[in-house]
Amino acid sequence: MQITSQKNGSALVLSLYGALDITTADALEQALELANIEHLTVDLDACHYISSSGLRVLMRAHKQLAAGNYPMVLTNVSREVYSIFDVSGLAKIIPIHRKSPAQTATSPASPINTPVAERVQIPAKSRQHLPGSDGEHRAQEAFGTTARASAFYNNQVLDYLNPMMCDFISGQEMFFVATADGKGHADCSLRLGLPGFVLVLDPHTLIYPEYRGNGVMASVGNILENQHIGMLFIDFFQSTIGLHVNGKAKIIEKTELLERFTHDDEFKKRGLSFFEHMQLSPEMMDRLIELSLTPGGRNPERWVAVEVEEAYIHCSKHIPLLKKMDKVIHWGTDDQQLKGGDAFKAKSCPRPWVQPVNAEPTPN
Repeated sequence: MQITSQKNGSALVLSLYGALDITTADALEQALELANIEHLTVDLDACHYISSSGLRVLMRAHKQLAAGNYPMVLTNVSREVYSIFDVSGLAKIIPIHRKSPAQTATSPASPINTPVAERVQIPAKSRQHLPGSDGEHRAQEAFGTTARASAFYNNQVLDYLNPMMCDFISGQEMFFVATADGKGHADCSLRLGLPGFVLVLDPHTLIYPEYRGNGVMASVGNILENQHIGMLFIDFFQSTIGLHVNGKAKIIEKTELLERFTHDDEFKKRGLSFFEHMQLSPEMMDRLIELSLTPGGRNPERWVAVEVEEAYIHCSKHIPLLKKMDKVIHWGTDDQQLKGGDAFKAKSCPRPWVQPVNAEPTPN
């Protein structure tokens, strides 16, 4: 990506060429020297893609200028790039001048419209800019799946939730959650609730409740040491489609969340600003308050907010189609029989951290 800058008195015009993503967002941040700037124009005529990292840089610039009642305008925005602003909600916040049809017809071809056969031929040295880990990239090269994986990255992986993904999540009653502690020791668990118990706050953020459990706090404890989280939603009952969401998690105490929406000014003074960058609707705020105050076993003890870094499909071919049966759910119960009792007969099994009742003490 290249950036050109033109300054005329207190007006600044930046022109962006290429993709504004996690690898180039820092360059734009450095180019945005807003001291003594009273009008900012960002020309996106030659910008064919903007990731969530780029959106955050533009949003910060908008907030900084808006604080002084100074305007910021995005110009020559293509249909594809405008859709990114539209999905993220920023199209309602930052003034955007879209390209005319004539401009679009004469613009350079966007990678979005480039044939797949051309897009998958990516040099190995550029693979660090793709989604996924270094380990998976090395495995792809070792086992000859680089082209197949690149096609998947370019066609199915997003760094935000698009509208169909948001709708899919809003109908789910369960998801699998994977976390690891600070040493990399992994844990996989399951979270369940009524349809819509996972809320999509915006295309980059979702939040789910932590209900009363066995008190072990394996997932929450891991997140306190290591923010990385993997979530897998699967529709076993209709589409047999899955959705992976990977990102960074943050524990939010219920009292903090309620205070955020009932004593907003005091919350900000104390620096509890997780929600500050979001444009939450009054309906979403009311929904969070309503769920936080739910009586009985579905009363959240706390919330887990997830910043989305990757979202992609889990294909249907091996997912069974199941039939949903009636079952009474005893939310939050401590009744051992209702919880399943000692189903695996593990209670009487030996374990190294428990000394048998009649055993001799281990000598020092």
